Amino acid sequence: MEILRYIINIVCFIALFITLEVVWANVKSHWQSKNLLGCAEYLIGGITVLLVLIALSDAANNMLL
Repeated sequence: MEILRYIINIVCFIALFITLEVVWANVKSHWQSKNLLGCAEYLIGGITVLLVLIALSDAANNMLL
């Protein structure tokens, strides 16, 4: 069970960095074109994904203890 917890944490960690890369690229693009609404949408979406990943990781850690 310990290995499953590590695998879940690694998957969440990798998904976090992929999300950060996508959000950063899109925010940078929208910022250059002065589309502030697009920036806000991607930032809110990135924060939402971050919170979901934290919740999944926390749930897995609590469930597999």
